[in-house]
Amino acid sequence: MNVRIRGLLEKNAKSIISHVKKSHLQKKSFSSSGFFQVSVPHGEHIYDYLIRTPLIISYPPLFPAKTIIDQFEQIDILPTILGALEIDSPEDIDGRNFYNLIKGGTQIPSRPAYLECTYTQHRPEKNQWLIGLRTNREKFIFAPFNNEIAPELYNLEQDPEEEENIADRSRKKAERYREIALKYFSRGNEEKTEL
Repeated sequence: MNVRIRGLLEKNAKSIISHVKKSHLQKKSFSSSGFFQVSVPHGEHIYDYLIRTPLIISYPPLFPAKTIIDQFEQIDILPTILGALEIDSPEDIDGRNFYNLIKGGTQIPSRPAYLECTYTQHRPEKNQWLIGLRTNREKFIFAPFNNEIAPELYNLEQDPEEEENIADRSRKKAERYREIALKYFSRGNEEKTEL
């Protein structure tokens, strides 16, 4: 991702936080009965600069000011809020409870996040859809209905901008990621597969 785009994204995230701090939303979110959440959805692809979006939750009695850099998925929001309220999550929920980490506890074991870009105005046809997996170290992207679109594999530690596709050099790993992503795609988010 180029520096200009990253700067715009960071500026927008800072703008949201600044607006919340200055506006009436802050007063509401800091009241004993208030709850405020902001989430920004991804766009037409599943590159990190589009999918790594800010999530802001403000309710100081339960959520202290903290920045979490661990991979956090939308499906983790409900179990985390339930954890904060000391309510057990139903067994059929795939998300994980990050509340202990938010309160300063131990890190949660990493697992791959399933990604998809389907049914959007930019990708209405199945042959344009993209799915993939993201771990803390790597990202794999492919088109499940179109072999003409080359699969993409990135080492996020060495290439956080996702500029060097290493899928051709790491075919076995790419194929393993493909199999796991197809399981998610075919059956929904059943049990997560460890890598």
